[in-house]
Amino acid sequence: RCNLTPLGLFAFGMVIGLDTAMSLSHLQEKTVEASFARTFAVYAFWVGGFGELLVGLSEAARNNIYGGTAFIAIGCFWLANGTELALEAFYKLPESDEQRGKIPGGHLLRDIYVHICVMMLVGQALTMNR
Repeated sequence: RCNLTPLGLFAFGMVIGLDTAMSLSHLQEKTVEASFARTFAVYAFWVGGFGELLVGLSEAARNNIYGGTAFIAIGCFWLANGTELALEAFYKLPESDEQRGKIPGGHLLRDIYVHICVMMLVGQALTMNR
């Protein structure tokens, strides 16, 4: 059996680095090229999404529940973000929230999801007896 944990850590570091560059472009105009959004969308979906999900499933199969939960949660998060980034980068989406049909409180739902995943990981870390 191979250990895919380094792949998961690489994917996590890479996507966070690209996300930092993307966030910098929102703060300061012209810091990155406009085509960077397309590149970031692809990496966020495939490397951050499917890569992390694959590593999470591998960790769960190796009976590492903590690592599996962490990588699966991060992978699902980046799959969702990568999908939104890809749709925005490659297709013309409506600009306003009214036209996009955003769910009121959608950010609250996302924050609750992230909070639950973090609390599950903290609970597992505190109850591990290794």
